[in-house]
Amino acid sequence: MRVWRLRGSKKHEGSAVAAEPTKKDAGRQRELEKKLAVDIHLQLKSGRTYNWRVLQAAELFRHYCNTNETYRGFVRYALQQAVNAPLTLILYEDEITPGNVFMVRRKVHAWYFSFREFNLHLRNEQAWICFAVLQSTIPPIVKAEFSAVSKELLLTMFSENRQNFSSFVVVELPEARCISVKLEDLQDAEAKRAKWAIMGASGLRPCMHCTTVFMKGHPASSAREDFHDMTELNWADVEKNQATDQDLWDAQDQLIQLSAAGKSVKKLETILGMHCCPEGLLACKPLRRLSLIHI
Repeated sequence: MRVWRLRGSKKHEGSAVAAEPTKKDAGRQRELEKKLAVDIHLQLKSGRTYNWRVLQAAELFRHYCNTNETYRGFVRYALQQAVNAPLTLILYEDEITPGNVFMVRRKVHAWYFSFREFNLHLRNEQAWICFAVLQSTIPPIVKAEFSAVSKELLLTMFSENRQNFSSFVVVELPEARCISVKLEDLQDAEAKRAKWAIMGASGLRPCMHCTTVFMKGHPASSAREDFHDMTELNWADVEKNQATDQDLWDAQDQLIQLSAAGKSVKKLETILGMHCCPEGLLACKPLRRLSLIHI
């Protein structure tokens, strides 16, 4: 967290400049991290466990509301926009390289959240809260890779048996308010492929939602009038034949059951456009109520 110190003569009172963190600041930050820390135990492909420490997003949100006047103003504004509806939490992940961009080993995945109802305030960096980072070398060695990482992080935010965003958060603005949220996942095509363990362009259906769209040049695209090659779309037809969340959950459950029975699922994975991933996000039943797939 950036620390600001006011300094200068009375004439310039109120002007803020960035200040170097002091030992006192560092101590406060360590105390805050200790208070808000959540340990996630990632199962590695080697059989070992990696302990990933993140911050509890809901408690961090409460902390910012209680201590940061600028952020408190954003939340007040958002509540006015939402009237009595839940706020729409935007979850965003990006891979970044802190410091020297040529030091590839420093690459990390970073997770942030904000709220759609902030509207144009979303342009302000103070509207985004970073609550988790993970070195980029870790997801590839985790069982189910990035999909399992995403699942475990979402469980810390929305699992019903924890104090988090699954119900509501009480904050002081300075008046006490109960804030509930719904989730909106901001992701590009590559993030979606990794998060949901889907095949993308290597599957028979490049988009797992579009049940009548097939890979370029595949004979199946001309088998029926409403089937389409991915390079020649008729959206009016495609839109009518979208898979529901339940269709996708059922498909993943089928793959898991067949695999558990010792049957090969390779061909069916290609047809469905998804990997059999029991440890992944698509198979996680406690998170299915969030209906994240179509975001």
